[in-house]
Amino acid sequence: MAFKVSGVEVISNDRNVSGNIGTFSSIDLPPSVVTFSPTDGATGVALDSNIVITFNSDMSVGSGNITLRSGSASGTAIQTIASSSGSVSISAGAVTINPNDFGTGKS
Repeated sequence: MAFKVSGVEVISNDRNVSGNIGTFSSIDLPPSVVTFSPTDGATGVALDSNIVITFNSDMSVGSGNITLRSGSASGTAIQTIASSSGSVSISAGAVTINPNDFGTGKS
């Protein structure tokens, strides 16, 4: 997505910045989620399913934890997984999380 100010493109689709003073070759923008599987609110998902989040750019392992919560982002924590654990794998922009199997009725 390009950003324009008063009709003048200042950030192109390729994330190049131009401000009439100079042109820069990149700008750091946070990655965006392209797909999420299973989809939010999905029903009938196997209890042993992996969670796969695909981003619009390559990802790498950082530090910290991934917290899975029940129902919403502010719901009760049902599992915490270290990002550096064997339960998290990354291939280009796809991050796969292999949580412990969920109990029946967990969302």
